[in-house]
Amino acid sequence: MGCMLYNIVICDDNLNDLNIITEKISNYFDQQKNIYFKIHSFNDYNNKFIDFIYNNRLTNLIYLLDIETPSGDGFDIARTIKRFDANIPIIYITGHHEKHINKALKSCDMDGYINKFNNLENELIEKFDKILAEKGKKYIFHIKGNNVTYILNVKNINCFTTDIDRKNQIRIIGNYYPNIHLSIRSLYIQLDSRFIKTHQSCIVNLDNVKEFDIKNKIIYFKDKSHTDLISRNFFKKNKEWLLEHYSDKIIFK
Repeated sequence: MGCMLYNIVICDDNLNDLNIITEKISNYFDQQKNIYFKIHSFNDYNNKFIDFIYNNRLTNLIYLLDIETPSGDGFDIARTIKRFDANIPIIYITGHHEKHINKALKSCDMDGYINKFNNLENELIEKFDKILAEKGKKYIFHIKGNNVTYILNVKNINCFTTDIDRKNQIRIIGNYYPNIHLSIRSLYIQLDSRFIKTHQSCIVNLDNVKEFDIKNKIIYFKDKSHTDLISRNFFKKNKEWLLEHYSDKIIFK
């Protein structure tokens, strides 16, 4: 992953809870290799906090936000932060009931919540493990073709498919790119394990899959698009592996 500095921003209006969370996060990062961290603590969504949001020039930010403080609403604050950078991880700190939070999360692009009164340390470890793993992924690929190198950001690419009219060209689905002049086989060997070949004419980005519809042989993506370029034996051949790693995304209609 290489040496990296993470800026952890915590806001909780209960000073005792703020100190406990700060200590738990410090303990977590002290155990990580090649990672530095700095914690920025606040106890209210006051002018000082708002000024930080608008004027900081920090990178690798991770926010832990109280649902509500005397001066503001955590959901409104999170929406403001996401306007600066939609990819900034935001975790809510709460003591509220799970159903209340899950309902609110549906209207926000957030990364979940931790209940400060229930299994706090393990929840922090789980959330930060997931965030750091995501940040450690490679998204920019230099794909070598016929005397050409294509630079692709694969984060929003759902799949690659062979162009119907030109078999040596590949269409990129899920993000705007022109066709690339390359065979599916040549492309596949230059990608990593998050990509899987579902058909001789299709490579799918597993990170962007929402559901595998086994009965109807369709893969649905998070942006509501889909592909039916799935070989006859794909699900049969990969069923055990899919059940092990993606059981929550498999549907049997």
